[in-house]
Amino acid sequence: MKFFKISLMLLAMLLLVVLSACGGANSKSKNNSEASKDAVTSSPAASTPASEVPKADPVTISMYVWEGISDPAKGGNYVGVKDEFEKLNPDIKIEFKTLAGTDEDIMKKLDVSMIAGDNTDIIFLKNPTFTQKYTAAGFLLSMNETAQAQGYDLEKTYGKYLNKIKDNVYSLPVGFSGNILYYNKKIFDDAKVAYPSNDLTWDQYIELAKKLTDSKKGIYGSYMQPWNHYLYLTASQKKVPAYKEDGSSNLDDPAFKEALQFFNDLSAVHKVQPNRAEMMSKKLDWDAFTTGKFAMNVVGGWQMGILSDQTTYPRDWKFGVV
Repeated sequence: MKFFKISLMLLAMLLLVVLSACGGANSKSKNNSEASKDAVTSSPAASTPASEVPKADPVTISMYVWEGISDPAKGGNYVGVKDEFEKLNPDIKIEFKTLAGTDEDIMKKLDVSMIAGDNTDIIFLKNPTFTQKYTAAGFLLSMNETAQAQGYDLEKTYGKYLNKIKDNVYSLPVGFSGNILYYNKKIFDDAKVAYPSNDLTWDQYIELAKKLTDSKKGIYGSYMQPWNHYLYLTASQKKVPAYKEDGSSNLDDPAFKEALQFFNDLSAVHKVQPNRAEMMSKKLDWDAFTTGKFAMNVVGGWQMGILSDQTTYPRDWKFGVV
């Protein structure tokens, strides 16, 4: 997922989302509601001098963000959005709660926090699967009524990218990115293998990865993290939806079994990328391609940010994309 700089309007909408875990957010929502009520009932008449107009009490909004999003050194750009928003809204402060570690570590931390009654206002989730999980657990509030009260047309603004659960909106998209195949030119050159082309098929990808894998040098031909969207990647390419029309899971479709088999075989059968156990033992994360040990990496366009940062991610090899 690419972390595009979100618009101020979108951030303003995100600030209206609260978590309802164990009543922690309810007390905060109550305070905000009372403040809004006071602002309405105490509005001065037209004859009241402007200097006497009461100012709204400062509000601090807390937001869980993943480390790569909040850290500019890792391609994150939310700090800039936060600063710009606070300049335009001086009575609103945004407090980032940064979550570090692998995706798996972060999700475990979130699970524990939510169950313990966390009262953080906004949470960043990477895909609809997580949203559905936390919605089912009762941790997220629907934005339908809030959006309607603000005159904010969710359907018109987000169109097909708006994710609904039983006609309710619990999250808003902040960016969109297609996958890109990044390749290490040095590994290709050393193996005397031609660079991949734009019309590369998955069968050809596997054959290329086999030629480029060199266990003696610790080099793998392929690298993809076991993230959800990789596990159903080939099914998505066939335009098989992850959810049925009634909102239930569509994972019983044969296309998803084939997709899981494809991903599993990359390590278990073809031996062209590390398996899950090796990824964990070596602490290989989403930025592992920068180590120079992987010939090809299929990942979002957002990786271009870290590949352009040779201070944090120094390297002596060039890369290409298709």
